[in-house]
Amino acid sequence: MTRPLQCLALCLGLLAPVLSGQVSQPPPHLDTPHPPQARDDTRIEAEDILIQLKNDPDAAFVIAARKDDLGPRTLRRGWRRAHIPPGMDLESAILWYRQQPGVAHAEPNYRVRLTSLYPNDPLFNEQWALFDSDNPHHIRAPEAWGLSTDAARIVVGVLDSGIDYEHEDLRDNIWQNPNPQTEFDCPGRRSEGLECYPDDRNGWNFVSNRSATPPGNDPMDDNGHGTHVAGIIGARGDNAQGITGINWRASLLPLKFLAADGTGLVSDAIEAIYYAAENGRTHIINASYEYRGSSQAEYEAIAYAREQGVILVAAAGNSGLDLDRSPVFPAAHRLDNIIVVAASTRDGARLRSSNYGAGTVHLSAPGQDILSAWPVTRSCGNSPAPGYCRQTGTSMAAPMVTGAAALLWAHDPALTRADWKLVRERVLLTVAPMAPPHPTLSGGLLDLSALLHTDPATLPPFQPTHLQGAGTSSGIQLEWLTNSTRADHLEIQRCLRHGTTEGRCETNDFLPLVTHADGQMTHYLDPSAQLSEATAYEYRIRVGNNAGLSDWSPVLSLETPPLPPSALTVESTRDGIRLRWRNHSEHAQWLQVDRRIGNGAYQALARLSPRNDTYLDPAGDMGDVQLRYRLCAGHDATGCSEYLFSRSVSTLHGDDGKIGGNRSDDRQRCLASAALGGSQHARAETALTELRSFRDERLASTAWGRRIIAEYYRISPTLVRWMDRHETLETLVGGGLIAAGVSLSKIP
Repeated sequence: MTRPLQCLALCLGLLAPVLSGQVSQPPPHLDTPHPPQARDDTRIEAEDILIQLKNDPDAAFVIAARKDDLGPRTLRRGWRRAHIPPGMDLESAILWYRQQPGVAHAEPNYRVRLTSLYPNDPLFNEQWALFDSDNPHHIRAPEAWGLSTDAARIVVGVLDSGIDYEHEDLRDNIWQNPNPQTEFDCPGRRSEGLECYPDDRNGWNFVSNRSATPPGNDPMDDNGHGTHVAGIIGARGDNAQGITGINWRASLLPLKFLAADGTGLVSDAIEAIYYAAENGRTHIINASYEYRGSSQAEYEAIAYAREQGVILVAAAGNSGLDLDRSPVFPAAHRLDNIIVVAASTRDGARLRSSNYGAGTVHLSAPGQDILSAWPVTRSCGNSPAPGYCRQTGTSMAAPMVTGAAALLWAHDPALTRADWKLVRERVLLTVAPMAPPHPTLSGGLLDLSALLHTDPATLPPFQPTHLQGAGTSSGIQLEWLTNSTRADHLEIQRCLRHGTTEGRCETNDFLPLVTHADGQMTHYLDPSAQLSEATAYEYRIRVGNNAGLSDWSPVLSLETPPLPPSALTVESTRDGIRLRWRNHSEHAQWLQVDRRIGNGAYQALARLSPRNDTYLDPAGDMGDVQLRYRLCAGHDATGCSEYLFSRSVSTLHGDDGKIGGNRSDDRQRCLASAALGGSQHARAETALTELRSFRDERLASTAWGRRIIAEYYRISPTLVRWMDRHETLETLVGGGLIAAGVSLSKIP
């Protein structure tokens, strides 16, 4: 056969399946709604084929003729990509290519994925937060499990309501104390000022503690919350029972300080933290609780845990608050061994009830309808099976992060106990970005796969946080938390907000103050800044290393408003109510006058030049109502000074045509209103309200009380005139009335 006929035959052979159209179409690929339960998934995924050509000029000629079908050259040594011909499945296409002249070999062009591992636990398919093929807002646990599932060497303290240590999915993962204390240890420990916990084989019950005889040391969960938290961190995985935790093998230390009703004392939490941190007993403590106020004792306990290399993961709380403005604890303690966690929903948004904070909360984790372990003896309103329950809140999000940190710490042999800060930083730097970003420091969602797979050498440092400052005689002193041991340089930028055109700082208004300083620096004195009146400064900090720069820290604003006016008086005239005052500020840009009618809210009345020291309110015909005024000096960069308040004044017209004021128509005056209406005392408003309530609710309800009220209003005008002539007497009367009002507020 001649060469042209040979080439024609080869071309027809390659084109035959395409031209015939007689081979049935392969069935479409069906995505299973849930991940496979078997761990040895042998299904081959490939969308085209790799073929190797023989070293034959005829084959090269044919391939050149079909280069559009076969795709571009992808590998050396004669290898090319080839499409699967229409009507063929992968297996038949490979066989067909291997039979073609000029083709030395054909094989699938395999689709490669991260190694994933799925447990055989029957309820795993309902744990959407770990994996959900229909929802991208999970933590990608199976991909991480392809690397590691065992964190048994990392002890995790569950500071909660205890743990059901007999639960089928938890009993094998409960911490076993290698050196339990005995009664013989107690005298020596107490002589050293230490508490004693005899027979602490599996943790401790800090609720009953030593109040029982013998001392109670049973950390069994009688609420359910602690068991649920423990299951998220470390329910036994791949045991064909119930659910799986983030760690299939774990070491869970029950630290019971919450009673059956879900409440507890911060003193018990403090003792539990010391116990968990003593001699490095734990690596991580999960704290899924919250309270208002701030405990210095608890701060010191967590600081002690920091010294022992312990991370504390705190739930942000469930009040929908911005923790930057309304802190709750322990989340708000200013310590760099704390991770604060907000909760996210199935669709990736912040859970509406979750607290947040762009300057205080670190990241989000799933917290909606989280399935976990539950004591069989406790009822649950959302249970798919006995011993399991769905719960919602930041209490569920925090243990997601706790479990992730434990798995990383156990997986990476380079991470020692002293590397707690590296563990914490890697958790924060490997979050999945969210659009829009969550109102947290990282803006992202916990990503377990990225946490275990990301090379830490490629990560820039995490930004400094908790930047704060104060004015001193030498300048402004700045302090912050550095969150990275890998940062090797630091820069500080400053904006003079009082020097900007509109009184606010844009990006270009920040100018370098410090460059290339030590990346581990935690404080700086700005000697060129002084917090004098009507000044405002903004600072931000970032750090860097060879991998890049961190984000900027949240901006710190420091401001001193103008000096407030003083000596505000109100006087009735034929034209209205005349206000007079004295100014003290040299840098105010304006004065603001507000008015309140009756018991309503203050409304803006006028904005004046800072040189004004008087203002006339026409008032108009309002009937018989009480007016009150407030005044401040302001600057665009700082806002208002402290407000100066007037006495209340009546709008009732007298016979002379004047509006009734604080010095006219005394019969309309009330001693309490006259003395407290213009007071700047913080409790004046409260006291006046309590006195009025006492009058209306107690005195007015009896005949003798009504006689007292009538006599009070009969003599009030005389007392007010006397008080107006003696400024010291006004102060004494006001102080006495405030004390009386505060006392009344305490009477049930």
